[in-house]
Parts: sequence; structure tokens; C-alpha cells
Amino acid sequence: MVAVMMIVKHSALQFLGGFGVLFFSGLILTWISRWTNNTFRQSVLPKLGLYVFGIVGIPLHEFCHALFAKIFFHDIGSVKWFDPNAKGGSYGNVVHHYNEHNIYHRIGLFFIGMGPVLLAPVFLFALYSFLLPHPVPFSFHLSDLGYLANGFSKSLLGKANWSSGGFYVFLYFAICLTSQMELSPEDFKIARDGILPVLLLLLVVNVIAYFCHWNVHGRLVEFFSTGLLWWSAFFAVAIFISLMNFVFCVIAFNLLNKICGKDTINPFQD
Repeated sequence: MVAVMMIVKHSALQFLGGFGVLFFSGLILTWISRWTNNTFRQSVLPKLGLYVFGIVGIPLHEFCHALFAKIFFHDIGSVKWFDPNAKGGSYGNVVHHYNEHNIYHRIGLFFIGMGPVLLAPVFLFALYSFLLPHPVPFSFHLSDLGYLANGFSKSLLGKANWSSGGFYVFLYFAICLTSQMELSPEDFKIARDGILPVLLLLLVVNVIAYFCHWNVHGRLVEFFSTGLLWWSAFFAVAIFISLMNFVFCVIAFNLLNKICGKDTINPFQD
């Protein structure tokens, strides 16, 4: 009984420490993106966000789904990259098929559903590193995360940016990405369908490790800790940019609405 409790405990800790963190951090980015899109929709120019930023952000969003579908060997039936006239708000989608009896295919559902919020922070940090004139040197050491957050904000607000064309290109792509990170109910459903297979796999691995006397738990915790440390730095970048974009849009479009005699925007109301 003690062994069973230990196996369940280790599996739960591994799941929450790895996939659980990714899932809930994805929720944060989705909420900010949803508030930004609500701001666009309630503005005097409700289609501006879709045609100016969605034309880049939506194909990138679908690319993330499609990339993970390929990685986990799903058959991609079709991809709608961008359809501004689509009904129901589904301006893009990826139709994929998989074998329900294939555990690798089932595990892939989590990554396919969460794809945009998992990869968008990486895209943002890559754009930041290549386009800004004075990007903050990145380090994977935990002690540098506070330095990174502080240095990154100063880097974005630096005077050198205003005379750099790369900075404005970065801002455009950053808005495109952050305004289209919102996961649809279908995306969350796909991701949820992958949670149980992941948890079952961890249980099987921990059972085998127990009987073989392998320290799998320690190795997995170390692996997840290192991977999440790297991703957390990218995620912090995405959160910072998403919030800046959201605040700017709320201020700018509320001002525009006021000039045009329209209602005040409430970004938290759909």
C-alpha cells in the first residue's frame, strides 16, 4: 500500500510540475489574448485587429497546432490558415486524425491543443533577440530570472529603440502573436483529451521504475525543472509583451471611441 501511494504521489507531482504548469500558464496567456481581442471588437474599428494583426497571428497560431500534429504523427486532413469571413469566430483551424489506440498519438493531443501558447513565447523571444538593437543577454540560470525581467523591461523602453526599424517590426509581430494566443474551446478540449494518457504513461513509468529500483522520479524532476526554467523565462517575456499590448490597446481604443462618441470599452466583457 505504501508503494502504491508513493507511485501515485510521484506521478501526480511529475504531472503537476511539468504538464500542469504548462496548462495553467497557457490559460494566463489565453485570458490576456481574449481581453485584447475583446478590446478590438468593442472599438470603433472592430475588424482592425483581425485584418491588421490576425492576418499574421492566425496563420502562426494554426502553424503551432499543425507542427505538433506532425511531431506526434497525426494525419493532417486540411489546414485553414486565415479566413476573415468565417462564421463563429473560427478564422483558422487544423483538421487532424489519429489512432485512438496509439498512446503516442493520444499524448500528442495535449501539445497540439496547447501549441500556440507553448511556442509563442519562444517566437517572441527570438524576435526580441534578433530585432531589438540592445537585447538583454539571456541566461538559463535561475539566479538570472529576476535580472532578465528587469533588464528586459528597460531594454524595451530604451531610447535607442525609437530610431530602430527593427523595434517597430518587433512590435508589429509581437502584437500579432499576443493578440492571437487565445485558445478556442476546441483547443482546450483537444488538450484535455491528452491529459489522461500523459498521466497514465507516468504511472506506468513509475511502476516499472519502482520494481527495477530506478531513480526515475529524481531524474524526471530534474528534467522538468531544467526545461521549465528555460520556458519560464520565455513565458515571462510573453506575459510582459502581452500585458503591454493589452494596456496600450485599451488606452488607445478607448480614446478613439471617445473621440467618435462610442461607448467605453470593457475588455473583460465578451
